[in-house]
Amino acid sequence: MIQKKNRLLLLLCSCVCLLLYNNCAQPFSSIDSQASSSNQANSDGSLDDSSPTGDQDSSGDDSAVIPDPENAGPALMAIGHMQMTMYSCDGGRTWEGYQSANNNQRCWDRNADDFDCDHDSTSGKGVTWGEDGFMATFGWGTPGQVIKTTDGTNWTPVHQGATFAGVSYGNSTYYLNSRRNNLVSQDGGSTWTEAGDVLSTPFNQRQTFFIPGGGGRFVSLSSSGGVVDMMISRDNGLSFVHPDVLPEGCGEGAYAIGQQSIIVNSDITCVSSDNGDTWVPAAAPGNGQLLFNGEEFRSYGRGHFMRTPDGVINWTRVDVTLNGAPANNLELRHVTYQPQLNRYSANNQRWQNWYESTEFYWSDDGIDWHIVDKAAGDAPLSPHPIRAIASGFLETCSTSDSN
Repeated sequence: MIQKKNRLLLLLCSCVCLLLYNNCAQPFSSIDSQASSSNQANSDGSLDDSSPTGDQDSSGDDSAVIPDPENAGPALMAIGHMQMTMYSCDGGRTWEGYQSANNNQRCWDRNADDFDCDHDSTSGKGVTWGEDGFMATFGWGTPGQVIKTTDGTNWTPVHQGATFAGVSYGNSTYYLNSRRNNLVSQDGGSTWTEAGDVLSTPFNQRQTFFIPGGGGRFVSLSSSGGVVDMMISRDNGLSFVHPDVLPEGCGEGAYAIGQQSIIVNSDITCVSSDNGDTWVPAAAPGNGQLLFNGEEFRSYGRGHFMRTPDGVINWTRVDVTLNGAPANNLELRHVTYQPQLNRYSANNQRWQNWYESTEFYWSDDGIDWHIVDKAAGDAPLSPHPIRAIASGFLETCSTSDSN
């Protein structure tokens, strides 16, 4: 009876999560759940059972200040549950390289074992791109691993035996996000150094990103029990502090980094124009996914998006279309902008709307969208839940047709 009650609580907590992905491909090395990394592992069960709220997307903000690498082309990297990965070389018009640790298991399948993908060693937590390639983190509660790739297919483990609430990159440093025993690496993950504790008010860290300005700041967003918080590091992860000014309710949620300001859309919408040192409440654009396309911020909702040049005022509504026709019910998730191709990508995954129900979309302006043809093999037919998408570069994409 107790086990059934605990399971029900886990499922209820998981309902805020989205996304899934499953098809066929060679899975990379499986995770050894008994792996340990001495005092770096934070897998003692201290994480609570709350699933991260919202999607952990990166829209290429970290890579915006990194020069284009040689012998690599623009790419989107998607990671998800069951340690799923896949990539796109054309801004989301087609997806390839799909693989997972288990192509037969399905997340939260009510007709099977109702497996909880949020709390497992293969739970997708975050992905970012740096000069050494894409790095992704897997595992929540149960120890997972951190892996890296330069071609999108062959992944190399760079850390095992712990769980991290995402990964971010800046100042030639990869940062693995956690409350304690979080880590930084300046050699592409070959060696790791303990970073400063992120002792925010909520217990659980949820997301991390890097602010290029002001010498560079790593940001950790947290939430637990309905309370959100934010902490920043001005010394490449060696120490974390609260921003000098942080309104109550500003913390974990969708975020976007612009040229002059940063938006975090959490319990309240808050904006910083001084590289995260101080934050002020701002007009709320809605609860959609945020991105910055080099000219304006956008917040995507059902059938529309809100836009503003500064993130503070002047939010205006734009209705989206699908192949030129009104699309009032089109709910775009994981909206990602690829600056090198000037193209937008999205999908429709949400709670209990994945696998066969998954649709992929692309757009050259973010207004008129087109469906990716899964039947033609342009995307997986039945993918596991997607947890995060990042923009960067892959060697595989250097000779691909990106049009």
